[in-house]
Amino acid sequence: MSNLLNILTFGVLTAGGLFLLFFAFFLRDSFLRLLAFVYVLGLSAVGYTFYERDLIHVQSIGYILLIFSFFVSLLELYKLRSISTKRDYLTAVLNREGITKRLEYEIEKCKALKLSFTLLLIDLDNFKQVNDTYGHSAGDHVLKAVGYELSRETRKQDAVGRWGGDEFVVLFSETPCHELLERIARISEKTFNYNSIVVGMSVGYACFPQDGKSVEELIKVADERMYKIKKLVKGLKPYDGNIEESQGNK
Repeated sequence: MSNLLNILTFGVLTAGGLFLLFFAFFLRDSFLRLLAFVYVLGLSAVGYTFYERDLIHVQSIGYILLIFSFFVSLLELYKLRSISTKRDYLTAVLNREGITKRLEYEIEKCKALKLSFTLLLIDLDNFKQVNDTYGHSAGDHVLKAVGYELSRETRKQDAVGRWGGDEFVVLFSETPCHELLERIARISEKTFNYNSIVVGMSVGYACFPQDGKSVEELIKVADERMYKIKKLVKGLKPYDGNIEESQGNK
């Protein structure tokens, strides 16, 4: 009976570990991966004591690691889930509150693990012309297309948010700026046609922790860089496809 209980207990603990490992690697989050490692360590300690029953202190440490890592992981998953529900009604990307909280989460994690991440602040060029010429429904159409295309440029662990009006924020999680030069260039070259008007994107960037250690500091640096880009005269080329096609594939 005792052996059966041990087997059942170990089976439940293993299932919990697999649950944690799945989300850690699915979300590609380093903090969750660290917690998963701690869980596996605790699981190994508990499993070992099933055969060496006199090692009660090892079993106690194992259970402490299991309980700590599992419940902290659930808390982190809850945070990420609550953030993901804060969506912009028009574009379906995160709203300002959602992307702010996601950035705050990333800052806390990267501070703790000594990691870097990159933030992009994007402002649309010629967007006002679309609104003035064709109306706000046309402008909404452009915003939806931009949100869709920016989401395509990101990975599961990244985030896109609408900062306000025609401004968007993109977070590249756990990725330093120097690894994103080509992608930033590709994003800045994207344009969107609405009849005769070509809408482009001015892109500013900020790197954590070099450019700031708070959301406000990072946004300020990215904003300054973005407006320097915006002042440059850029030749805009048509986007491959049209806005209607982008929305149809969403």
